[in-house]
Amino acid sequence: MERSRIDLVIDFATQFFSELRIATRCAELSGEWDDSFDLGLRKTILSDQTYIDRTFPEFDPCNLSENTIALVQDLFRCYYVIIPIPAPESSPGLFVGPFVLNQPTRNSAIDTLRDKKNYLIIINTLFRKAAQRAQVHPVYLDEISGKMAVRIEALNSVSQVPAMQREMIRRYCMLVRSNSTKGYSPVIQEVMNYIFVNLEDDLSLQRIAAELTMNKSYLSTLFKKEMGMTLTDYVNRTRIKLAIYLLNTENMPIQEIAQWCGIPNLSYFTRIFKKETNMTPSQYREMITGGTRDGS
Repeated sequence: MERSRIDLVIDFATQFFSELRIATRCAELSGEWDDSFDLGLRKTILSDQTYIDRTFPEFDPCNLSENTIALVQDLFRCYYVIIPIPAPESSPGLFVGPFVLNQPTRNSAIDTLRDKKNYLIIINTLFRKAAQRAQVHPVYLDEISGKMAVRIEALNSVSQVPAMQREMIRRYCMLVRSNSTKGYSPVIQEVMNYIFVNLEDDLSLQRIAAELTMNKSYLSTLFKKEMGMTLTDYVNRTRIKLAIYLLNTENMPIQEIAQWCGIPNLSYFTRIFKKETNMTPSQYREMITGGTRDGS
């Protein structure tokens, strides 16, 4: 399952850069250079340097962690984006490029804040399209793209733009990794989408099967087979994910959060929250806020 999630992130990045007509390839960070990167140009000019890390003189693969993305320049002054791919016994990466970055002059119009915001709006749209291709539910897409649009317009300095770019990349990748339904059967995709839209309602196996006109036993068996967990466990996990999101973004009392997540019984909500996170909702809120919020 984890491997498939990694594949989803790779697919998302590949689809995004394909929208920009920029090539992507997976390769070992410490492996030999592939002539397909530059149609043999590098091999012709520098036949004695055959490894990827030697092609990027200022890049050290050892400094590239799972949670970082590198923008590096090769020996031909072309740029690549390198995205690490978690793997147990190797160090593969997704290479994006080559492309050329034109450094604008100080007085160039591209340096204006409005132009930077317009650029981020375009990026936000492309990210949304790529996440949509990964079959993320439209409700998630509307929420994240809307929030990103608001934050883009709230920028008041050009210096804030790079951090915003990194935040958009991180959030969209996390969205695809956590909420894509790609790879599941149409039946399970329908069930997952129904659960998300109706988290406040009764989501028992019997109710879901009736609403989607499915046989209860068939649905239970198929869901366990594809998801590796029971439908009830998946519903609880999805509700707790929403609770974690609300605890991070809202100042609502925990009782109200429990109701929003479809678990009005606070003691039961606390029990399944602790089962998923190893702490109570109050402990989680204290951890992320340092005890500065009033909600309890």
